[in-house]
Amino acid sequence: MDHFFKKGSSEAAQAKEEVELLLQKIKTMGEVAATLETQLNEEKTKYTLLLTKTNTWKEKVKALRESDRARIAELESELTAYQVVSEATDAELTPEIRAAVQASLHGIIAKHSEEINACKEQVAAVQTTLSSKETTIAELTQELEAVKEVHLEIQQRFTQEMESITNHHETEMAQLRCQLASLQELDGLKYRLQEQQNEIVSLENHSLQNSQIMSVLQQDLASSAEKNELLSQQVRTLQEELETLKQKQAVWKEKVMHMKEKDNETIKQLQSELALARAQPLEMNLSHPPVSQPSAVTHSRTTVEAALLNSESTSTQATELQPENQLYQLPIHIEDEHLTHHQFEKKLELWKEKVKASKAQDAQRIASLEEELEQLRRQVAAGADEQVQAHEALRAELAVARQERDDAAQQAQQHAEDTTRVKQELEAKVAELEQLEASLVDWKEKVKASKAQDAQRIASLEEELEQLRRQVAAGADEQVQAHEALRAELAVARQERDDA
Repeated sequence: MDHFFKKGSSEAAQAKEEVELLLQKIKTMGEVAATLETQLNEEKTKYTLLLTKTNTWKEKVKALRESDRARIAELESELTAYQVVSEATDAELTPEIRAAVQASLHGIIAKHSEEINACKEQVAAVQTTLSSKETTIAELTQELEAVKEVHLEIQQRFTQEMESITNHHETEMAQLRCQLASLQELDGLKYRLQEQQNEIVSLENHSLQNSQIMSVLQQDLASSAEKNELLSQQVRTLQEELETLKQKQAVWKEKVMHMKEKDNETIKQLQSELALARAQPLEMNLSHPPVSQPSAVTHSRTTVEAALLNSESTSTQATELQPENQLYQLPIHIEDEHLTHHQFEKKLELWKEKVKASKAQDAQRIASLEEELEQLRRQVAAGADEQVQAHEALRAELAVARQERDDAAQQAQQHAEDTTRVKQELEAKVAELEQLEASLVDWKEKVKASKAQDAQRIASLEEELEQLRRQVAAGADEQVQAHEALRAELAVARQERDDA
Protein backbone atom coordinates (compact mmCIF):
# COMPACT_ATOMS: atom_id res chain seq x y z
CA MET A 1 0.00 0.00 0.00
CA ASP A 2 2.83 2.45 0.80
CA HIS A 3 4.45 1.77 -2.59
CA PHE A 4 1.09 2.33 -4.25
CA PHE A 5 0.56 5.68 -2.50
CA LYS A 6 4.13 6.79 -3.32
CA LYS A 7 3.55 5.97 -6.98
CA GLY A 8 0.26 7.85 -6.96
CA SER A 9 1.96 10.89 -5.38
CA SER A 10 4.68 10.86 -8.11
CA GLU A 11 2.01 10.73 -10.81
CA ALA A 12 0.18 13.59 -9.13
CA ALA A 13 3.43 15.62 -9.14
CA GLN A 14 3.86 14.97 -12.89
CA ALA A 15 0.28 16.07 -13.50
CA LYS A 16 0.93 19.25 -11.50
CA GLU A 17 4.02 19.99 -13.63
CA GLU A 18 2.01 19.53 -16.82
CA VAL A 19 -0.67 21.85 -15.48
CA GLU A 20 1.97 24.47 -14.67
CA LEU A 21 3.37 24.23 -18.22
CA LEU A 22 -0.10 24.70 -19.66
CA LEU A 23 -0.63 27.70 -17.41
CA GLN A 24 2.64 29.22 -18.65
CA LYS A 25 1.48 28.73 -22.24
CA ILE A 26 -1.78 30.46 -21.40
CA LYS A 27 0.17 33.35 -19.90
CA THR A 28 2.28 33.73 -23.06
CA MET A 29 -0.83 33.70 -25.25
CA GLY A 30 -2.37 36.32 -22.99
CA GLU A 31 0.75 38.48 -23.32
CA VAL A 32 0.58 38.22 -27.13
CA ALA A 33 -3.07 39.23 -27.06
CA ALA A 34 -2.19 42.13 -24.74
CA THR A 35 0.49 43.36 -27.15
CA LEU A 36 -1.99 43.19 -30.03
CA GLU A 37 -4.49 45.15 -27.99
CA THR A 38 -1.87 47.80 -27.22
CA GLN A 39 -1.05 48.09 -30.95
CA LEU A 40 -4.74 48.45 -31.72
CA ASN A 41 -5.07 51.13 -29.07
CA GLU A 42 -2.09 52.98 -30.61
CA GLU A 43 -3.75 52.87 -34.04
CA LYS A 44 -6.96 54.15 -32.50
CA THR A 45 -5.08 57.04 -30.92
CA LYS A 46 -3.46 57.84 -34.30
CA TYR A 47 -6.87 57.75 -35.95
CA THR A 48 -8.27 60.10 -33.31
CA LEU A 49 -5.33 62.46 -33.94
CA LEU A 50 -6.09 62.43 -37.68
CA LEU A 51 -9.74 63.14 -36.98
CA THR A 52 -8.82 66.05 -34.73
CA LYS A 53 -6.47 67.43 -37.40
CA THR A 54 -9.15 67.15 -40.12
CA ASN A 55 -11.64 68.84 -37.85
CA THR A 56 -9.20 71.69 -37.23
CA TRP A 57 -8.58 71.96 -40.98
CA LYS A 58 -12.34 72.08 -41.63
CA GLU A 59 -12.64 74.83 -39.05
CA LYS A 60 -9.89 76.75 -40.78
CA VAL A 61 -11.69 76.37 -44.16
CA LYS A 62 -14.88 77.60 -42.54
CA ALA A 63 -12.97 80.58 -41.16
CA LEU A 64 -11.59 81.35 -44.65
CA ARG A 65 -15.10 81.16 -46.08
CA GLU A 66 -16.36 83.49 -43.41
CA SER A 67 -13.53 85.93 -44.12
CA ASP A 68 -14.25 85.79 -47.88
CA ARG A 69 -17.91 86.39 -47.26
CA ALA A 70 -17.05 89.30 -45.03
CA ARG A 71 -14.78 90.68 -47.77
CA ILE A 72 -17.55 90.30 -50.34
CA ALA A 73 -19.96 92.03 -48.01
CA GLU A 74 -17.48 94.89 -47.58
CA LEU A 75 -17.08 95.22 -51.33
CA GLU A 76 -20.83 95.15 -51.80
CA SER A 77 -21.16 97.84 -49.16
CA GLU A 78 -18.52 99.91 -50.96
CA LEU A 79 -20.35 99.36 -54.23
CA THR A 80 -23.60 100.48 -52.71
CA ALA A 81 -21.76 103.47 -51.30
CA TYR A 82 -20.42 104.29 -54.73
CA GLN A 83 -23.93 103.94 -56.14
CA VAL A 84 -25.33 106.20 -53.46
CA VAL A 85 -22.62 108.75 -54.10
CA SER A 86 -23.27 108.61 -57.80
CA GLU A 87 -26.98 108.99 -57.27
CA ALA A 88 -26.37 111.87 -54.86
CA THR A 89 -24.13 113.69 -57.28
CA ASP A 90 -26.51 112.91 -60.09
CA ALA A 91 -23.49 112.46 -62.22
CA GLU A 92 -23.27 109.61 -64.56
CA LEU A 93 -20.34 107.28 -64.24
CA THR A 94 -17.94 107.33 -67.03
CA PRO A 95 -17.41 104.13 -68.99
CA GLU A 96 -13.84 104.00 -67.82
CA ILE A 97 -14.85 103.98 -64.17
CA ARG A 98 -17.47 101.35 -64.82
CA ALA A 99 -15.00 99.21 -66.73
CA ALA A 100 -12.45 99.52 -63.94
CA VAL A 101 -15.02 98.62 -61.33
CA GLN A 102 -16.27 95.67 -63.32
CA ALA A 103 -12.72 94.50 -64.01
CA SER A 104 -11.85 94.67 -60.33
CA LEU A 105 -15.04 92.83 -59.46
CA HIS A 106 -14.38 90.14 -62.05
CA GLY A 107 -10.83 89.73 -60.73
CA ILE A 108 -12.00 89.42 -57.15
CA ILE A 109 -14.71 86.95 -58.12
CA ALA A 110 -12.29 84.86 -60.15
CA LYS A 111 -9.72 84.84 -57.38
CA HIS A 112 -12.37 83.89 -54.85
CA SER A 113 -13.70 81.12 -57.08
CA GLU A 114 -10.18 79.79 -57.58
CA GLU A 115 -9.58 79.73 -53.83
CA ILE A 116 -12.91 78.00 -53.27
CA ASN A 117 -12.14 75.38 -55.90
CA ALA A 118 -8.71 74.76 -54.43
CA CYS A 119 -10.23 74.37 -50.99
CA LYS A 120 -12.85 72.01 -52.36
CA GLU A 121 -10.19 69.91 -54.03
CA GLN A 122 -8.19 69.78 -50.82
CA VAL A 123 -11.29 68.83 -48.87
CA ALA A 124 -12.13 66.10 -51.38
CA ALA A 125 -8.56 64.76 -51.24
CA VAL A 126 -8.58 64.77 -47.47
CA GLN A 127 -12.00 63.09 -47.41
CA THR A 128 -10.78 60.40 -49.79
CA THR A 129 -7.71 59.82 -47.63
CA LEU A 130 -9.89 59.74 -44.54
CA SER A 131 -12.30 57.27 -46.11
CA SER A 132 -9.39 55.07 -47.19
CA LYS A 133 -7.90 55.30 -43.71
CA GLU A 134 -11.27 54.48 -42.16
CA THR A 135 -11.65 51.46 -44.42
CA THR A 136 -8.16 50.27 -43.57
CA ILE A 137 -8.79 50.82 -39.86
CA ALA A 138 -12.11 48.97 -40.13
CA GLU A 139 -10.35 46.09 -41.86
CA LEU A 140 -7.66 46.09 -39.21
CA THR A 141 -10.28 46.14 -36.43
CA GLN A 142 -12.14 43.28 -38.09
CA GLU A 143 -8.92 41.31 -38.36
CA LEU A 144 -8.15 42.09 -34.73
CA GLU A 145 -11.64 41.03 -33.64
CA ALA A 146 -11.22 37.80 -35.59
CA VAL A 147 -7.87 37.23 -33.91
CA LYS A 148 -9.49 37.97 -30.54
CA GLU A 149 -12.32 35.56 -31.25
CA VAL A 150 -9.86 32.86 -32.25
CA HIS A 151 -7.79 33.57 -29.16
CA LEU A 152 -10.89 33.50 -26.96
CA GLU A 153 -12.05 30.24 -28.49
CA ILE A 154 -8.63 28.70 -27.97
CA GLN A 155 -8.52 30.06 -24.43
CA GLN A 156 -12.02 28.71 -23.69
CA ARG A 157 -11.08 25.32 -25.06
CA PHE A 158 -7.90 25.35 -23.07
CA THR A 159 -9.74 26.42 -19.90
CA GLN A 160 -12.38 23.74 -20.41
CA GLU A 161 -9.74 21.10 -20.95
CA MET A 162 -7.80 22.39 -17.96
CA GLU A 163 -10.97 22.33 -15.86
CA SER A 164 -11.69 18.78 -16.95
CA ILE A 165 -8.10 17.79 -16.20
CA THR A 166 -8.18 19.53 -12.82
CA ASN A 167 -11.56 17.99 -11.98
CA HIS A 168 -10.27 14.58 -12.92
CA HIS A 169 -7.15 15.19 -10.87
CA GLU A 170 -9.23 16.44 -7.92
CA THR A 171 -11.53 13.42 -8.10
CA GLU A 172 -8.54 11.10 -8.13
CA MET A 173 -6.95 12.96 -5.23
CA ALA A 174 -10.28 12.89 -3.37
CA GLN A 175 -10.46 9.14 -3.89
CA LEU A 176 -6.93 8.81 -2.54
CA ARG A 177 -7.85 11.00 0.44
CA CYS A 178 -10.97 8.90 1.04
CA GLN A 179 -8.83 5.79 1.04
CA LEU A 180 -6.44 7.36 3.52
CA ALA A 181 -9.41 8.56 5.60
CA SER A 182 -10.90 5.05 5.53
CA LEU A 183 -7.62 3.67 6.88
CA GLN A 184 -7.61 6.34 9.57
CA GLU A 185 -11.25 5.53 10.32
CA LEU A 186 -10.28 1.89 10.83
CA ASP A 187 -7.70 2.93 13.40
CA GLY A 188 -10.26 5.22 15.01
CA LEU A 189 -12.85 2.44 15.08
CA LYS A 190 -10.38 0.08 16.72
CA TYR A 191 -9.57 2.70 19.33
CA ARG A 192 -13.29 3.38 19.83
CA LEU A 193 -13.96 -0.35 20.21
CA GLN A 194 -11.26 -0.55 22.88
CA GLU A 195 -12.77 2.47 24.65
CA GLN A 196 -16.24 0.91 24.54
CA GLN A 197 -14.89 -2.35 25.97
CA ASN A 198 -13.24 -0.37 28.78
CA GLU A 199 -16.53 1.47 29.35
CA ILE A 200 -18.40 -1.86 29.49
CA VAL A 201 -15.95 -3.13 32.12
CA SER A 202 -16.33 0.11 34.10
CA LEU A 203 -20.14 -0.14 33.85
CA GLU A 204 -20.03 -3.73 35.09
CA ASN A 205 -17.91 -2.60 38.04
CA HIS A 206 -20.33 0.25 38.61
CA SER A 207 -23.28 -2.18 38.54
CA LEU A 208 -21.50 -4.37 41.13
CA GLN A 209 -20.93 -1.30 43.29
CA ASN A 210 -24.58 -0.36 42.89
CA SER A 211 -25.64 -3.87 43.98
CA GLN A 212 -23.39 -3.60 47.03
CA ILE A 213 -24.84 -0.18 47.80
CA MET A 214 -28.35 -1.64 47.41
CA SER A 215 -27.57 -4.42 49.89
CA VAL A 216 -26.16 -1.88 52.37
CA LEU A 217 -29.21 0.33 51.89
CA GLN A 218 -31.53 -2.63 52.46
CA GLN A 219 -29.68 -3.46 55.68
CA ASP A 220 -29.95 0.18 56.75
CA LEU A 221 -33.66 0.13 55.93
CA ALA A 222 -34.15 -3.03 58.00
CA SER A 223 -32.25 -1.53 60.96
CA SER A 224 -34.18 1.74 60.61
CA ALA A 225 -37.45 -0.23 60.50
CA GLU A 226 -36.47 -2.02 63.72
CA LYS A 227 -35.57 1.32 65.32
CA ASN A 228 -38.88 2.72 64.12
CA GLU A 229 -40.73 -0.20 65.74
CA LEU A 230 -38.87 0.34 69.01
CA LEU A 231 -39.59 4.05 68.94
CA SER A 232 -43.25 3.41 68.12
CA GLN A 233 -43.46 0.98 71.07
CA GLN A 234 -41.85 3.60 73.31
CA VAL A 235 -44.36 6.16 72.04
CA ARG A 236 -47.23 3.75 72.77
CA THR A 237 -45.96 3.08 76.32
CA LEU A 238 -45.51 6.79 76.93
CA GLN A 239 -49.01 7.47 75.62
CA GLU A 240 -50.41 4.75 77.93
CA GLU A 241 -48.52 6.22 80.89
CA LEU A 242 -49.82 9.64 79.91
CA GLU A 243 -53.39 8.30 79.84
CA THR A 244 -52.94 6.68 83.29
CA LEU A 245 -51.48 9.93 84.63
CA LYS A 246 -54.42 11.86 83.21
CA GLN A 247 -56.84 9.41 84.83
CA LYS A 248 -55.01 9.62 88.18
CA GLN A 249 -54.94 13.39 87.89
CA ALA A 250 -58.69 13.50 87.25
CA VAL A 251 -59.36 11.16 90.21
CA TRP A 252 -57.03 13.19 92.41
CA LYS A 253 -58.76 16.44 91.37
CA GLU A 254 -62.16 14.95 92.21
CA LYS A 255 -60.94 13.75 95.60
CA VAL A 256 -59.31 17.11 96.33
CA MET A 257 -62.56 18.88 95.47
CA HIS A 258 -64.47 16.46 97.63
CA MET A 259 -61.97 16.96 100.45
CA LYS A 260 -62.21 20.71 100.04
CA GLU A 261 -65.97 20.53 100.35
CA LYS A 262 -65.66 18.36 103.45
CA ASP A 263 -63.09 20.76 104.90
CA ASN A 264 -65.41 23.66 104.28
CA GLU A 265 -68.23 21.74 105.98
CA THR A 266 -66.01 20.84 108.94
CA ILE A 267 -64.85 24.46 109.17
CA LYS A 268 -68.44 25.60 109.21
CA GLN A 269 -69.29 22.98 111.84
CA LEU A 270 -66.32 24.03 113.94
CA GLN A 271 -67.26 27.67 113.63
CA SER A 272 -70.82 26.86 114.70
CA GLU A 273 -69.55 24.71 117.54
CA LEU A 274 -67.17 27.49 118.60
CA ALA A 275 -70.05 29.90 118.62
CA LEU A 276 -72.07 27.43 120.67
CA ALA A 277 -69.07 26.84 122.92
CA ARG A 278 -68.73 30.55 123.50
CA ALA A 279 -72.41 30.84 124.33
CA GLN A 280 -72.54 27.72 126.57
CA PRO A 281 -70.04 28.79 129.31
CA LEU A 282 -72.21 31.67 130.34
CA GLU A 283 -75.28 29.48 130.59
CA MET A 284 -73.36 26.81 132.43
CA ASN A 285 -71.95 29.31 134.86
CA LEU A 286 -75.41 30.50 135.61
CA SER A 287 -77.19 27.15 135.70
CA HIS A 288 -74.48 24.55 136.64
CA PRO A 289 -71.52 24.47 138.95
CA PRO A 290 -67.98 24.96 137.53
CA VAL A 291 -67.10 21.25 137.82
CA SER A 292 -69.09 20.34 134.74
CA GLN A 293 -66.98 22.54 132.41
CA PRO A 294 -64.32 19.95 131.54
CA SER A 295 -66.90 17.55 130.15
CA ALA A 296 -68.18 20.18 127.72
CA VAL A 297 -64.68 21.09 126.73
CA THR A 298 -63.76 17.46 126.29
CA HIS A 299 -66.87 16.94 124.22
CA SER A 300 -65.99 19.87 122.02
CA ARG A 301 -62.43 18.66 121.82
CA THR A 302 -63.52 15.18 120.83
CA THR A 303 -65.79 16.55 118.11
CA VAL A 304 -63.03 18.80 116.76
CA GLU A 305 -60.54 15.97 116.95
CA ALA A 306 -62.89 13.64 115.10
CA ALA A 307 -63.44 16.25 112.39
CA LEU A 308 -59.72 16.82 112.09
CA LEU A 309 -59.05 13.09 111.91
CA ASN A 310 -61.70 12.71 109.22
CA SER A 311 -60.19 15.55 107.21
CA GLU A 312 -56.76 14.07 107.81
CA SER A 313 -57.87 10.68 106.46
CA THR A 314 -59.39 12.27 103.35
CA SER A 315 -56.27 14.38 102.78
CA THR A 316 -54.03 11.34 103.16
CA GLN A 317 -56.17 9.41 100.69
CA ALA A 318 -55.92 12.35 98.22
CA THR A 319 -52.16 12.72 98.58
CA GLU A 320 -51.59 9.01 98.06
CA LEU A 321 -52.67 9.50 94.42
CA GLN A 322 -49.78 11.88 93.64
CA PRO A 323 -46.91 10.60 91.37
CA GLU A 324 -44.26 10.70 94.09
CA ASN A 325 -46.54 8.87 96.66
CA GLN A 326 -45.53 11.29 99.42
CA LEU A 327 -48.19 12.17 102.00
CA TYR A 328 -48.56 15.43 103.73
CA GLN A 329 -50.18 14.41 107.02
CA LEU A 330 -51.40 17.40 108.93
CA PRO A 331 -52.84 16.12 112.25
CA ILE A 332 -53.82 18.55 114.91
CA HIS A 333 -53.12 16.94 118.30
CA ILE A 334 -55.65 18.27 120.76
CA GLU A 335 -55.76 15.28 123.08
CA ASP A 336 -52.24 15.83 124.43
CA GLU A 337 -52.90 19.42 125.35
CA HIS A 338 -55.60 21.41 126.96
CA LEU A 339 -55.97 24.25 124.46
CA THR A 340 -57.75 27.49 124.88
CA HIS A 341 -60.00 28.89 122.27
CA HIS A 342 -57.34 31.32 121.03
CA GLN A 343 -54.72 28.55 120.73
CA PHE A 344 -57.21 26.36 118.93
CA GLU A 345 -57.84 29.12 116.38
CA LYS A 346 -54.08 29.53 115.87
CA LYS A 347 -53.69 25.80 115.34
CA LEU A 348 -56.59 25.89 112.91
CA GLU A 349 -55.01 28.77 110.97
CA LEU A 350 -51.68 26.93 110.84
CA TRP A 351 -53.45 23.84 109.61
CA LYS A 352 -55.22 25.88 106.92
CA GLU A 353 -51.90 27.40 105.81
CA LYS A 354 -50.29 23.97 105.65
CA VAL A 355 -53.23 22.69 103.62
CA LYS A 356 -52.88 25.68 101.24
CA ALA A 357 -49.12 25.08 100.97
CA SER A 358 -49.69 21.40 100.19
CA LYS A 359 -52.27 22.38 97.56
CA ALA A 360 -49.81 24.85 96.01
CA GLN A 361 -47.09 22.17 95.97
CA ASP A 362 -49.52 19.74 94.39
CA ALA A 363 -50.45 22.34 91.73
CA GLN A 364 -46.76 23.01 91.01
CA ARG A 365 -46.10 19.30 90.79
CA ILE A 366 -49.03 18.88 88.40
CA ALA A 367 -47.76 21.80 86.26
CA SER A 368 -44.23 20.34 86.15
CA LEU A 369 -45.64 16.93 85.22
CA GLU A 370 -47.73 18.53 82.48
CA GLU A 371 -44.63 20.36 81.16
CA GLU A 372 -42.61 17.14 81.20
CA LEU A 373 -45.47 15.40 79.43
CA GLU A 374 -45.60 18.14 76.78
CA GLN A 375 -41.82 17.95 76.28
CA LEU A 376 -42.08 14.20 75.99
CA ARG A 377 -44.83 14.58 73.39
CA ARG A 378 -42.68 17.06 71.45
CA GLN A 379 -39.66 14.76 71.60
CA VAL A 380 -41.78 11.85 70.43
CA ALA A 381 -43.23 13.95 67.59
CA ALA A 382 -39.75 15.23 66.61
CA GLY A 383 -38.36 11.71 66.67
CA ALA A 384 -41.26 10.51 64.53
CA ASP A 385 -40.70 13.37 62.04
CA GLU A 386 -36.98 12.61 61.90
CA GLN A 387 -37.74 8.95 61.34
CA VAL A 388 -40.21 9.84 58.58
CA GLN A 389 -37.63 12.14 56.96
CA ALA A 390 -34.93 9.48 57.25
CA HIS A 391 -37.28 6.93 55.72
CA GLU A 392 -38.13 9.32 52.89
CA ALA A 393 -34.42 10.01 52.27
CA LEU A 394 -33.66 6.29 52.29
CA ARG A 395 -36.53 5.66 49.88
CA ALA A 396 -35.25 8.44 47.58
CA GLU A 397 -31.71 7.00 47.70
CA LEU A 398 -33.12 3.56 47.00
CA ALA A 399 -35.07 4.91 44.00
CA VAL A 400 -31.94 6.71 42.70
CA ALA A 401 -29.88 3.55 43.13
CA ARG A 402 -32.51 1.52 41.26
CA GLN A 403 -32.58 4.14 38.50
CA GLU A 404 -28.78 4.07 38.26
CA ARG A 405 -28.84 0.29 38.13
CA ASP A 406 -31.42 0.38 35.30
CA ASP A 407 -29.42 3.05 33.46
CA ALA A 408 -26.24 1.02 33.84
CA ALA A 409 -28.02 -2.04 32.45
CA GLN A 410 -29.35 -0.01 29.51
CA GLN A 411 -25.90 1.46 28.85
CA ALA A 412 -24.33 -1.99 28.96
CA GLN A 413 -26.93 -3.25 26.48
CA GLN A 414 -26.37 -0.20 24.27
CA HIS A 415 -22.60 -0.71 24.38
CA ALA A 416 -23.07 -4.34 23.40
CA GLU A 417 -25.20 -3.24 20.44
CA ASP A 418 -22.55 -0.62 19.54
CA THR A 419 -19.82 -3.26 19.61
CA THR A 420 -21.79 -5.51 17.24
CA ARG A 421 -22.49 -2.55 14.97
CA VAL A 422 -18.80 -1.53 15.00
CA LYS A 423 -17.79 -5.09 14.10
CA GLN A 424 -20.21 -5.01 11.17
CA GLU A 425 -18.82 -1.63 10.10
CA LEU A 426 -15.27 -2.99 10.29
CA GLU A 427 -16.22 -5.90 8.05
CA ALA A 428 -17.87 -3.49 5.60
CA LYS A 429 -14.78 -1.24 5.64
CA VAL A 430 -12.52 -4.22 4.89
CA ALA A 431 -14.74 -5.10 1.90
CA GLU A 432 -14.63 -1.47 0.78
CA LEU A 433 -10.83 -1.47 1.02
CA GLU A 434 -10.65 -4.51 -1.22
CA GLN A 435 -12.94 -2.79 -3.72
CA LEU A 436 -10.83 0.37 -3.52
CA GLU A 437 -7.66 -1.58 -4.27
CA ALA A 438 -9.31 -3.10 -7.35
CA SER A 439 -10.65 0.30 -8.47
CA LEU A 440 -7.19 1.81 -7.86
CA VAL A 441 -5.64 -0.60 -10.38
CA ASP A 442 -8.32 0.35 -12.91
CA TRP A 443 -7.75 4.01 -12.15
CA LYS A 444 -4.01 3.65 -12.88
CA GLU A 445 -4.77 2.26 -16.31
CA LYS A 446 -7.27 5.03 -16.97
CA VAL A 447 -4.75 7.65 -15.86
CA LYS A 448 -2.15 6.29 -18.24
CA ALA A 449 -4.63 6.41 -21.13
CA SER A 450 -5.75 9.91 -20.16
CA LYS A 451 -2.11 11.04 -19.98
CA ALA A 452 -1.48 9.80 -23.53
CA GLN A 453 -4.62 11.60 -24.71
CA ASP A 454 -3.58 14.75 -22.86
CA ALA A 455 -0.11 14.63 -24.46
CA GLN A 456 -1.66 14.34 -27.92
CA ARG A 457 -4.08 17.15 -27.14
CA ILE A 458 -1.28 19.37 -25.82
CA ALA A 459 0.78 18.73 -28.98
CA SER A 460 -2.17 19.69 -31.17
CA LEU A 461 -2.78 22.80 -29.06
CA GLU A 462 0.88 23.77 -29.37
CA GLU A 463 0.66 23.42 -33.17
CA GLU A 464 -2.49 25.57 -33.24
CA LEU A 465 -0.81 28.11 -30.99
CA GLU A 466 2.22 28.25 -33.29
CA GLN A 467 -0.04 28.78 -36.29
CA LEU A 468 -1.88 31.49 -34.41
CA ARG A 469 1.40 33.19 -33.56
CA ARG A 470 2.42 33.10 -37.21
CA GLN A 471 -0.92 34.55 -38.23
CA VAL A 472 -0.64 37.26 -35.59
CA ALA A 473 2.92 38.06 -36.73
CA ALA A 474 1.77 38.26 -40.38
CA GLY A 475 -1.17 40.45 -39.38
CA ALA A 476 1.17 42.67 -37.36
CA ASP A 477 3.48 43.07 -40.39
CA GLU A 478 0.51 43.95 -42.56
CA GLN A 479 -0.68 46.43 -39.95
CA VAL A 480 2.80 48.03 -39.83
CA GLN A 481 2.87 48.33 -43.62
CA ALA A 482 -0.64 49.81 -43.63
CA HIS A 483 0.37 52.23 -40.88
CA GLU A 484 3.42 53.29 -42.89
CA ALA A 485 1.26 53.84 -45.98
CA LEU A 486 -1.24 55.84 -43.94
CA ARG A 487 1.54 57.92 -42.48
CA ALA A 488 2.93 58.62 -46.00
CA GLU A 489 -0.51 59.58 -47.29
CA LEU A 490 -1.04 61.79 -44.27
CA ALA A 491 2.30 63.51 -44.88
CA VAL A 492 1.34 64.09 -48.52
CA ALA A 493 -2.02 65.51 -47.46
CA ARG A 494 -0.33 67.79 -44.97
CA GLN A 495 2.10 68.95 -47.65
CA GLU A 496 -0.75 69.64 -50.07
CA ARG A 497 -2.64 71.51 -47.38
CA ASP A 498 0.41 73.61 -46.54
CA ASP A 499 0.96 74.32 -50.23
CA ALA A 500 -2.69 75.34 -50.58
